[in-house]
Amino acid sequence: MKKIKFLLLTMLIAMVGVFASCSKDSKTKQEGHNQIRTARALDSLVNLCQTKNLKYVIVDDRSKSQYDAGHVPGSVWLMEGNVYNMDNNEYAKAVKTYCDEHNLAGFNTIVFLISDGSYALTTTMAGSISTYGFKKSHTYALMGGFPAWEKEYPTRIEK
Repeated sequence: MKKIKFLLLTMLIAMVGVFASCSKDSKTKQEGHNQIRTARALDSLVNLCQTKNLKYVIVDDRSKSQYDAGHVPGSVWLMEGNVYNMDNNEYAKAVKTYCDEHNLAGFNTIVFLISDGSYALTTTMAGSISTYGFKKSHTYALMGGFPAWEKEYPTRIEK
């Protein structure tokens, strides 16, 4: 069963690579993790994870008030306070704890990060998360963050 999941994950990564090279809705690799260029590409990757029954989590790293005002459907908010003032390792530990508690932990878990649009912050978070047992190559950050999602899908926002 583990071999089948590993093969499915390998196929997913290969399919994402093909998708990225054939479409303007692509992702690029920077600093060891993946940058998703559009909200539409994020939506496609999440749908692919659901179809293939792969473990994933969408983490919103904005402030609590921003998250409460609206967020990507299915995303989770994990930390009290504004993430700009937090220790990145503390935040990464919260991601790991959430995944452990919800049976999402594992080397092949895919993590999607949604910020307020600050790609530099999300890059730092992706690096920290990898120290808690997640592959950097399975960590994705949405370029433009939640504002990009809100622009693309104004009617697909949870509150």
